[in-house]
Amino acid sequence: MTSKGKASTSKCDPPKKPLSSYFLYCADVRDEMKKKHPEMKQADLIKEMAQSFKNLSEKEKKYYEEKSKELKQIYLKEMEEYNKKQGVLQKDKRKRGDSEEESSGKKKNKKSQEKEKEAATKKDEAKKGESKPKEQKKKVENLKKK
Repeated sequence: MTSKGKASTSKCDPPKKPLSSYFLYCADVRDEMKKKHPEMKQADLIKEMAQSFKNLSEKEKKYYEEKSKELKQIYLKEMEEYNKKQGVLQKDKRKRGDSEEESSGKKKNKKSQEKEKEAATKKDEAKKGESKPKEQKKKVENLKKK
């Protein structure tokens, strides 16, 4: 509920992407390395962690890769559910009359915007071109009457 007592209609945030095997390793090792090297700067710690990850045995790396794969599977399931929910929201918006652009959340790029403007100006010019002969005919008829 919002402060005015109305239910919020904002979209929920999409699920976060899963961590890679490297970031999972860093999360496990960071505190340990900080304790071993309290004098090191953050940038140096990161370099040290990267080097130690490169030097890991295949067995140890495989552990983190498996963890990463599991998290990715969970993420894909969550994204699927999220997209289904968003599909329902998009359909509801279309029924209310919102534009397709707003419901999809995509912005048009500059080229497509320029093309639409050109098409609109061509239509306007065509309408003006049609109205000129009509106006001219009216003027000619008015002159003939006088």
